[in-house]
Amino acid sequence: NFCCSRCRQKVMKLIATVEGIASIVLDPDKNTVTVIGEADPLRTVKPVRKFRKSATIVSIGPPKEEKRRRRRKKKRKRKRMLLFILRI
Repeated sequence: NFCCSRCRQKVMKLIATVEGIASIVLDPDKNTVTVIGEADPLRTVKPVRKFRKSATIVSIGPPKEEKRRRRRKKKRKRKRMLLFILRI
């Protein structure tokens, strides 16, 4: 669990160092971290596991998309955004 604010800051900092992270949300009540980005979930959890041995990936999936106007644009190769939840 997140014992103090320093632990929370450390976890945030470790996740933020991974390239391709767009959003990080900590939920201390549930002891989870929700991450959205193009980064590989396994590469993201690895540094956290060095700090917190019990870090596990709870779920992986596409992020909820907001309603968009459908317009056709040139197709570009984009990496796929993922949403994953880590239990600390």
